[in-house]
Amino acid sequence: MNHKAPGKRISDRFVEQVARAPDAIALSSVAGELTYRSLHERATSLADRIRDSCESPVRRVAVIAGRGADFVVAVLACSLSNGTFVVLDAAYPDARIGQLLDICRPGLILAAGGAGLVERCRSIARASGKAVMSVQSVQSELACPPIPRLRLDDRHDEPDHSIPGQPAYLLFTSGSTGAPKCVAVSHAPLIHFVEWHAQKAGVSRSDRFSLLSGLSHDPVMRDIFTPLSVGARLMIPAQEAIVAPGQLRQWFHEQGITIAHLTPSMGRLLCAQAKAAPELSALRRVFWGGERLTRDVVKALHGVAPRALQTNYYGCTETPQAICCFDVEPDAVGEDIPIGRPVDGFELFISDESGEPAAPGTPGEICVRSPFLSMGYMSKGELVAAEQPDFYRTGDFGARDKHGIFSVMGRRDDQVKIRGFRVDLNEISAGLRALDGVEWAMSLPFDEANGQRIESFLQVSGHLWDANGLQRALAGRLPWLHGARARALS
Repeated sequence: MNHKAPGKRISDRFVEQVARAPDAIALSSVAGELTYRSLHERATSLADRIRDSCESPVRRVAVIAGRGADFVVAVLACSLSNGTFVVLDAAYPDARIGQLLDICRPGLILAAGGAGLVERCRSIARASGKAVMSVQSVQSELACPPIPRLRLDDRHDEPDHSIPGQPAYLLFTSGSTGAPKCVAVSHAPLIHFVEWHAQKAGVSRSDRFSLLSGLSHDPVMRDIFTPLSVGARLMIPAQEAIVAPGQLRQWFHEQGITIAHLTPSMGRLLCAQAKAAPELSALRRVFWGGERLTRDVVKALHGVAPRALQTNYYGCTETPQAICCFDVEPDAVGEDIPIGRPVDGFELFISDESGEPAAPGTPGEICVRSPFLSMGYMSKGELVAAEQPDFYRTGDFGARDKHGIFSVMGRRDDQVKIRGFRVDLNEISAGLRALDGVEWAMSLPFDEANGQRIESFLQVSGHLWDANGLQRALAGRLPWLHGARARALS
């Protein structure tokens, strides 16, 4: 794919829906509902402010966000301003956010949340001197004076297409060197996937999508852009509805969710307290991803939502969205669930030890060919293009059967999936070694009934660490380590 040629933006299909049905509901959250027209007005007003604040033709914006309508407004605004955005979850510790900002080096920070988040963003940005803009403040300015209705054909002296060579968005993933990697993604992969995904799911304007994916991770892009590209409704739960036992399923029932993208960990939460919560009769499609899918989760979801068709998606950050899919039968036998066949636009094959395509049934590394891969990685604010832009080695071991069905068997390196997060054990060990008094550290994954957990073992001297202190110190750097265990060896 020619990333240097102008083309469509990920927000263009949303703008088409604004013109088609401006008064339809686009988004529902605890703050209320927004029509397509009002969501567009908020996003375009914020896009104007982004342009004013970032005069450089290469606009790079960090969106520090909680789960809410402001988050969606900020993402749309960045795309409409022809900017590149990176979403950093406000739940991350300050030290982690500062580390990620140093890698991607944005010109502007958007605080998508309340006054407390704005002040926190200003504190984080103080060292770098970056400007901080409040999404809520811009929206308050929009509401105060009488303003003319924004026209869909306004061009603001800007091209209405993607800027050649500029990423649409950035994503962070765990790196084998002990530091996070910043993946750059152009507009085309998400546009291509959303079109294919909407067709596979049979999406209509009456559908209601849940926004449950991690805010800083690849699947959240399909959470947002699939419904908004077809005129459907995006439903955003309050955070307490996600974490409180039993409330997530009640929220699904009350909001009439019809399509959901879930990790198996989130699926277990949804199916908890099965006897006390109502059946999810409206839920018709569930797309799994982010972790290894097991038969018990599939059966549990079928018991809660018997009408829902379930599909297992497979992909990684460098192969945006899903590159393989498998429709799962709840009553099928066998614990292992395949990842299926490649989706449209992708070619998968198994590479043996010599680098040649392996015969059916022979294990090897899963490799991908496609024009819809990532552009490369950002390092200190500069894009380092992929050496082979149409080819990627996933690092996953797998096999293809005689029917062309692929399965994943494990990893060829030290990466694991924890609640949908791709985590490199070397990054954890490096974080431990950076603590005072830690001379040596090693981290290992262990299987549990609900997935995997990480245990770290370390040698300390000259500093008294207890297990709780170690976990608090490390969680301040690596946010996905909630529930991990660290042990100091005597």
